[in-house]
Amino acid sequence: MACGYCKRSEECNQINGTCLNGCSRGYKGKYCNTTCHDGYFGENCVYKCNDTCKECNRMNGSCGNICHPGFKGEFCHEVCDLNWYGEGCNKSCGECTVDSGSCHHINGSCVNGCDAGYHGNKCDKICEFGFYGPNCKSACSPFCKVSRDCHHVTGTCNYGCKAGVQGNDCLLVQDSENVSQIKFYGILSTLCATLLIIGIYALYKIKKRMILSRTSTGTSYSVDDSVIPQTDSVALIKKDDQPIELNHNNQNTSKLDISTNYDTKL
Repeated sequence: MACGYCKRSEECNQINGTCLNGCSRGYKGKYCNTTCHDGYFGENCVYKCNDTCKECNRMNGSCGNICHPGFKGEFCHEVCDLNWYGEGCNKSCGECTVDSGSCHHINGSCVNGCDAGYHGNKCDKICEFGFYGPNCKSACSPFCKVSRDCHHVTGTCNYGCKAGVQGNDCLLVQDSENVSQIKFYGILSTLCATLLIIGIYALYKIKKRMILSRTSTGTSYSVDDSVIPQTDSVALIKKDDQPIELNHNNQNTSKLDISTNYDTKL
């Protein structure tokens, strides 16, 4: 009979067929003709495969990247990279909190909870309608334009606020007095500006009318000194329709010589 898979291919005992120095890798038994059980490898099958392998090579213990979820590598001795999990490490983590850094490399659960706006074991679901924030425990404002319709992370109302309220979360009551004052001063400013423009235009029209009036009256007159009587000028007095010349330069101006032609008849 042929010898089994003896170590270093040495021949077995010629009488009973036993391998004198043990078995080659992957085999076991007295005659080294039995393969290793699952999960074991090497000479005489004394080495245990990594538990993370689904199956390993009975010769060298390699897993051939056929690993249990959460592990990778030739011998399945490495965990998945950050933010990846599952079989073949091909599933991305959900929105876990920054503190946790990543989800569990095997099942994808977020150990320390979810980032704001997400929930579920894997933090891969957004908050239900009407809720937002960490663990989706905060309620959206009922004063959103569409009641309780807000962003699942920030709580900001998606379509603005109802009348009378303001703010991102529509929880601040508007100050009606301040709003009225703003409107009043806005109207007053507009009115003042309008009156100023009207006043400037009126002054312009008045000035223009005065200029046109002066132009239409022609050249102004002044008194000529030549028409003012002088002390040596001659005055005429009529007597019986006959002019009498009076010389103001005559020294006998106090005596008036009246002609005998004066009619004395009554």
